[in-house]
Amino acid sequence: MKVMVIASTLVFLAGMPAFSGENAGCENKHPKNSMKKIKVGEFESKEDKLEAYKKIYPDISYEELLEAIGSGSVLIIDANSSKSYENGHVTGAVSFRDKKALAKALPKDKDRLIIAYCGGPKCAAWCDAADWLKKRGYGNIKHYSAGIKGWRKHTGQKEANTQG
Repeated sequence: MKVMVIASTLVFLAGMPAFSGENAGCENKHPKNSMKKIKVGEFESKEDKLEAYKKIYPDISYEELLEAIGSGSVLIIDANSSKSYENGHVTGAVSFRDKKALAKALPKDKDRLIIAYCGGPKCAAWCDAADWLKKRGYGNIKHYSAGIKGWRKHTGQKEANTQG
């Protein structure tokens, strides 16, 4: 009986994800018996997801964002909805929802700085953009956690009037 329990435990543990390195927990799987892949971002709460992603993708301040925009060597991705993007976005940002524009904007240099943002500090939409970029080999991804709300606060930008 003990041998069977140990063997079952070893089979179970063999299917468990390895949790080490900076990407721990980002691309994990259920044990082999379920064969169901966990999508990145399936956490008990949105707060748990945000805390996990903060450990992987560094946050940048408004001042650092301005400096990056001024350098001209950054790609900024707005992970909000298309409607939100149309209502206003960070200067030079490309909509994550517009895959054609995004494909054109992606740098050939996989180490180039890319900044993703969404609604604000409690929004997790930027995590999808970060995952999408990481899957394509980009490694210098940062997060502007203040999001469009913080951008508007700093710049005085108002939401565009989309009503006709």
